[in-house]
This record gives sequence, structure tokens and C-alpha cells, in this order.
Amino acid sequence: MFRLATCLILCCMLGCTTVHFRSSGQTKTLVGIKQGHYHRAQIVGEKKFFLWGLIPNSHIVWTDHEVIQMGFQSGSNISIREYQTWTNFAFTVLSFGMYIPKNYEITVYGLKAKNDQ
Repeated sequence: MFRLATCLILCCMLGCTTVHFRSSGQTKTLVGIKQGHYHRAQIVGEKKFFLWGLIPNSHIVWTDHEVIQMGFQSGSNISIREYQTWTNFAFTVLSFGMYIPKNYEITVYGLKAKNDQ
């Protein structure tokens, strides 16, 4: 019984939920403000972790793919917010950490294609 408790405590301490936000270079994405990028859009997503965040080890969100999905040629003034809702927190507590959903919101000002404006 002591070994089981020790193993569970170690798993809880070693577990980690990490969401990496990266750019693959497929399209231009800038953190700063760029002239001509006036259209604002937001995308909300969720990544799921299991077993105290051990599975998967990390998630990657490609910001330039999200910018393309929003319908922009390029994006600037990108803002990323990572959070957990009360509902998702309740799921985490009730499942004893077996299921941990993490939410994110990406806000971007983009440049639309000329035929989309």
C-alpha cells in the first residue's frame, strides 16, 4: 500500500501539462504591430492531457496554421492566452488528475487576401 501511495504521489509531482505555441514559417506571423493588418480574429482551442499530464508529454499549436485557418495571408500583434475553465477544473478534480483539459485563445490582427476584403 505504501508503494502504491508513493508511486501516485510521484506521478502527481512529475506530471506536467505543457502547450507550446510555435510557428513553422509557412506564413508570416509577427508578435508586434504591422501596418495594414486591421482585421481582428480570435480562435479558441482545447488540448487534452491524461494521467496527471504525462500523456501526451506536450502539445504543439502552430500559430501560422491558425492564422491561415482564420483566412489571413499574414498575422501580426498575436496575443495568446492559456487558461482553464471552472468546468474543466471540476473535471480535473473529479477524475483525480486522470483527465486535464487546457484551453487557449489566440487573438491576431491579420491581412486578408485582396479577393476576400
